Amino acid sequence: MLKKKILALLFFLFVFLFSSKFVYAKDYSILSADFKVQLNLDGSAGVTETRAYYFDGSFSWIDQTINLNTKYKIQNTNFELWEGLQKYLQSDSGQPGTYQLTITPEKLYLKAYYQANFESKTFTLKYKIENAIINHDDIAEFYWQLIGGEWSKPHQKVTAEVILPLPAPDDQIWAFGHGPLNGRVSIPDNQRAVFSADNLPINKFFEVRVLFPKLENAVFAQTGNKTLAGILDEEKKDIEKTAKDVNKKNISPVLAAFGVLFGIGVNFLFVIAIIRYLVLRRKYGMGAKLPEANLSGTLHEPPSELPPAMVEGLLKGGVNYSPSVFLATILSLVQRRIIKIKSEPKKTFFGKTGYEYSLVKAEKYGNEKLLDFEKDLLEFVFSGADEVSFKQIKKDVQSSPTISSKFFLKFKKNSYEELLTPVRVFGFKENLLEKVPKEYRKNGYLLFIIYFILQVVSIFFGFFPGIFNITLNLIIICVIVKRFPFAEKRTQTGLKETAAWKAFNKWLKDYSVTKNYPVDSIILWEKYLVYGTLFGVSIKTLASLPVSFSAEEFNRLATTYYGVTIANMSDFSGSLSKSFSGMSSSFSNSFSGGYGSHGVGSSGGFSGGGGGGGGGGGGGGGAG
Repeated sequence: MLKKKILALLFFLFVFLFSSKFVYAKDYSILSADFKVQLNLDGSAGVTETRAYYFDGSFSWIDQTINLNTKYKIQNTNFELWEGLQKYLQSDSGQPGTYQLTITPEKLYLKAYYQANFESKTFTLKYKIENAIINHDDIAEFYWQLIGGEWSKPHQKVTAEVILPLPAPDDQIWAFGHGPLNGRVSIPDNQRAVFSADNLPINKFFEVRVLFPKLENAVFAQTGNKTLAGILDEEKKDIEKTAKDVNKKNISPVLAAFGVLFGIGVNFLFVIAIIRYLVLRRKYGMGAKLPEANLSGTLHEPPSELPPAMVEGLLKGGVNYSPSVFLATILSLVQRRIIKIKSEPKKTFFGKTGYEYSLVKAEKYGNEKLLDFEKDLLEFVFSGADEVSFKQIKKDVQSSPTISSKFFLKFKKNSYEELLTPVRVFGFKENLLEKVPKEYRKNGYLLFIIYFILQVVSIFFGFFPGIFNITLNLIIICVIVKRFPFAEKRTQTGLKETAAWKAFNKWLKDYSVTKNYPVDSIILWEKYLVYGTLFGVSIKTLASLPVSFSAEEFNRLATTYYGVTIANMSDFSGSLSKSFSGMSSSFSNSFSGGYGSHGVGSSGGFSGGGGGGGGGGGGGGGAG
């Protein structure tokens, strides 16, 4: 069984560690961006941006920012937005086919509204930069970031064309591109400069700089104080710096290959660490192989009087208890005559007979030796009263979820710790669990520690796979350590006891067998009720088991479960099941820490997470 769990776990790890795609929410991408810049004789420039998107899901808006600083001016009157042949209207309505525009001295901000659902759309933005050209001492300059470094999505393909106001002498045009190192620039004729780049990443700008003969009578051109020689010197320094950076990165293919191998090696170590942890846990911890309870592998009676909460801790090997522990413990205290269940018949609105139930202190209350967690449970339930109804218990749990949650955490912790000491009151001369020696635990965690050190190294040097991988693996480790704790182990007595309880659980859950054998003992029937509840068998099923009690035994049953008779045994079992189920829904929420809701009348808080709502889009931009 453990081998199957390990194989399933390894499959899960490899899928998540080495797959490149995960289940994802809706998204969008920018397929291309094309720019046409027409420089004018008056010093202005008309810019046409055509950007193609693909929307993988439902989207309703996009936005874009163009940084201006105080030197450049764009007027609202020179602005147009198109989608194909549809011209968008400027409006604050937020309706599809409209846009909002805000222009300040520092930036232009555009937000456009549309409807898209798993489709491509192409938007064309037209605007005029009134003072785009700078006339320096001996040269004119157009210097502009067509795509700024603030975009949140990469551009798969970028092309741009800058058209001069007039043809220039063949040797009097200079063009420079800044940003992506895979970019290309060319001057195909004496009036155009062409730029292109593929796969422009996020936060990477695409900038063009074109130099041409100084314009005369350009009324809107800015006046600069640079010279052609000075500008060319700037570009030369930039080119030299870029060349040095490229030379430094010449070994990048080797480093990249090493980084990938290093990352794969680290993840392989992670898998080895988990296998080693589980092997050590099996050999020295809770995962040790259980002996056979008997030849048939089943037991028809509970192997001991161990309280349900301790049985749960012994079987789970930790405090990951189910809410049924609380109900089973209550029934256990009823069976031991510490408390009683009182039932009172009550006519419903439709004339049927129903029951209302209460817990009542019995003759052994205060006289029987109880374990600490059992005492805490009684104090929590009764709160000083002699009788408390199921409705009141449910109400108290729901109205004070924080207090209830703290109690259940303490209840689980204390009941589990009882397994570390001999439970002589229930016939055990030695403890059922013991602490795993520190050296074994250290060995179990050693490779995890080495793994995290190597992951930190990989992140520092930028090797595959980085922060996401270490976060995912940390979650996996937490799940494994919680599901397979390595702090305690079962003693030899604990191993035998665990095997015996598993055998009884197997037999009890096989109702097709159980129903063929009438239960002829009240004591055994009550034990079935207690431990069957713990193992997840419904109370109605347990209470409905065929019985062959004598009249004397039924009278004894009636002293513990007030109001039950031979005649109403069936109604009693069904009603008791319904009442316990209602109370269980309240306990479930407190057991889980108070998040979410389960069952009628339960309550809880919201958990984190979510996403996947409507709207979306992206933008950014900038200008030099």
